Amino acid sequence: GASGEAACPGTPPRGGAWLSSPGLRALLHFDSSANLFLQLRGRKRFVLAGAAAWARLRLYPALHPAARQARLDVAALLRSAAGPPRADPGGELALSAPVELLPGLDVRHAESREPEPSPQPGPTSR
Repeated sequence: GASGEAACPGTPPRGGAWLSSPGLRALLHFDSSANLFLQLRGRKRFVLAGAAAWARLRLYPALHPAARQARLDVAALLRSAAGPPRADPGGELALSAPVELLPGLDVRHAESREPEPSPQPGPTSR
């Protein structure tokens, strides 16, 4: 995929926007830059894990076609006794405000929960 990072020093990063429909799921992955999520309608659920959990999530190596994605299935992670690698119970984040900023390098899984589309402005990286 395209990177949201600037091609030359001093140039601003490129951005992109996505609309998600109900039931759309992003695989467990990390982005190299922060993502700004804007929720107009409906609900979105996130499962988050900090960069310290990368080894447990078995991320694909940088040169692999699925780089930045986890080999671990998020459903299995949620069902496991250990649960998501995050301090709060359940490891889930529901958007508490219409806008949420998720830092880069955090591993995330996102799922649109309601029948309304929700825009996701952010960098062009996965």
